[in-house]
Amino acid sequence: MVKYRILWLIAHSPIHILICQPDFLVSFLLLSLMGKLSIQDLEINKKIDIGSVTLSEQDIIDYALANDPLDFHINKKAAEQSIFKGLVASGSQIFNSLHKTGWIPLVGHTVLCGMELNHWKFLRPVYANQKINGTVTPIFIKENADRGHFVITWKYEFKDEHGELVQTLDVTILHKANPN
Repeated sequence: MVKYRILWLIAHSPIHILICQPDFLVSFLLLSLMGKLSIQDLEINKKIDIGSVTLSEQDIIDYALANDPLDFHINKKAAEQSIFKGLVASGSQIFNSLHKTGWIPLVGHTVLCGMELNHWKFLRPVYANQKINGTVTPIFIKENADRGHFVITWKYEFKDEHGELVQTLDVTILHKANPN
C-alpha cells in the first residue's frame, strides 16, 4: 500500500491540499528546484533525470480501466494466471506518468508539437509497488533559425530499482527556440 503525504501549496489563496505519492512528491520538489530548461542549453547524449514513480495496484487498475482494459491490468485473479503471474501496469502508463510529472515541467513551455514516436519497447513488466526511474536524453538536435524552432529527438529510458531497463522509446518534438 502506498503511503500518501499531504503537501500544502499556497496557490492564489486559499490554501490548497495536494495529496500525492511519496515518489511523485520528491520528483515534483526536485524538478521545481531545477526549474525549466532552455533548449539552447541541451547537450546531445546528456541524460536528464525526470524522476521516479511507484504505482499502486489501484493506480494500475484505474489507468487500465480508462486506457487499456486488459485482464492482466484490471483483474488480480486473471493477472495471477497470466504469463506475468501478477497485476502489471499498462505499457503507456509509465511513459505517461513520468512524461507528465518530469519532462513537461522541464521543457513543456517550449513545445510547438509532437512529430513522431519510434522504437517503443516494453522490455520487462512493471508491477505494483515497483519503483521506476526515468531519464530523457536528447539524441538529435537540429536548429532551424529562420523559422525559430528546434527539432529534438528525446530518448526516454525507464529502469527498475535494480537498474534494469524496463521500457524505452524515442519521441521527436518540434520546440520553440525562444519561448515566452
